Amino acid sequence: MRTPEERPADTGVATNDIVRARLVRQEPFFVDSYATVRVTGVFIVIDGATNSTVAAGAVS
Repeated sequence: MRTPEERPADTGVATNDIVRARLVRQEPFFVDSYATVRVTGVFIVIDGATNSTVAAGAVS
């Protein structure tokens, strides 16, 4: 089992990789920490061109 470690994604991100990312939005987007409110502490990212789900995550 590999231990979690932070490292730059020099080679990109592959399917099922676990990453830490910072999302920047132009408009306010209200969320809660997953540990506080599980329903509003998760999200999905959808590709606007294909309507495909490209990511999912939990807010920490």
